[in-house]
Amino acid sequence: MNLNEEKHNTKSKDVSDLNESSMSINGQNKQNSSNTQLVEVNRIGDTIFDHVRHEEKHFLALGKYRLTPDLETKEEVIEASKDTSWERLFAIIDIIATEKFNEMWDNKHVNNLNKN
Repeated sequence: MNLNEEKHNTKSKDVSDLNESSMSINGQNKQNSSNTQLVEVNRIGDTIFDHVRHEEKHFLALGKYRLTPDLETKEEVIEASKDTSWERLFAIIDIIATEKFNEMWDNKHVNNLNKN
């Protein structure tokens, strides 16, 4: 990925966007200490993963879900994105299943509201 693509794929978010639901893998939740701290999110190449930098720490994410504990460098996150272990595979399957369940649950409630 060249520098222009990396800049294009970078999004700054207020820490309040990274609440408990956005960091729920393995119970590793971060609490907001200040709403002025920024988070940097970059897509990793042609993968489905994102590199997230927050408070000088880095981690691997899939959408709003955190996949790794804090890492020291972006390079460590990129290396973690290549992990093909069963643990990583099951974490990804769990995320997909959770998202699908939530989507179906929301649709069921919307349909029930429309019937009334």
